[in-house]
Amino acid sequence: MENINLTGPEAGIALSTLLAFADDNPTVEEVAVIRKYYKFEDAESFQKKVDAGGYKFPKDFSVLEPLIMETLKTQDKEFQLRTLAVALILAHSDGVFDQHEMNTLNKFCFGLGFSLHDADLFSKNRLKEIDEVTGYNDFKNENSTNDISNLNIDLTLEEAAAALAILVGLSDDDPSDEEAAVMREYFSVQIISSLMGKIVDSGHKYPEDLNRTKLSIFKALGRADRDLQKRYLAIAYKVAGADGVYDNSELELIEEYCVEYGIGIVELKDYFKADIA
Repeated sequence: MENINLTGPEAGIALSTLLAFADDNPTVEEVAVIRKYYKFEDAESFQKKVDAGGYKFPKDFSVLEPLIMETLKTQDKEFQLRTLAVALILAHSDGVFDQHEMNTLNKFCFGLGFSLHDADLFSKNRLKEIDEVTGYNDFKNENSTNDISNLNIDLTLEEAAAALAILVGLSDDDPSDEEAAVMREYFSVQIISSLMGKIVDSGHKYPEDLNRTKLSIFKALGRADRDLQKRYLAIAYKVAGADGVYDNSELELIEEYCVEYGIGIVELKDYFKADIA
């Protein structure tokens, strides 16, 4: 593993991610906190640095603790306190603030000269300010009347995985014969028909409105264990390369989901070569 440098926001994302993995794989609620209070481009940049450094999620993540602490120490006190407050919100978001999360957060509070009580007060009294300073428009736009969050349907894991694979195939143009063949290899006609039926029953069109199911896909795949998440992302990766060309739009879509679940691109490619290719 190589040494990496983090920006302040990347260190904040790293701390929140560390807590999200402290008790198990990140829950949907924990991921939502990170997405709400940090910019996607910072999360993506952090993920790329971790990949380039050869770190694997989540087993190598504790190695980054000293770097996270040192980076946060270079930031002003307001930023430090906001970062701790967001981490505390994340720790409570799934309804369980376990001992491991508490110990980790206490360690960072102490190292930065604060108490857990300071972070708690900040999160309760200045939450709006946190949103204004570290939040980002993408999250707010997702909750607007015209965005993807409005098509919030309950997908099974296989339906969500199929939707992601089809989205990847559609991202550069209509799916090629090779891409369609990969989809048929992993997803039955019944799964595709069920997915299409749910979209149509919600008053939308298939496949025109399929891109509006992204939040539903995030939620459904968020319920899967890490190995299954990697499998479904690897299938999407196989779809992307089936026609011999990995288009940027296809890779960017897959990376968006990798960031969401804390899966490095290198880790995904290794899984793809070993279990899918």
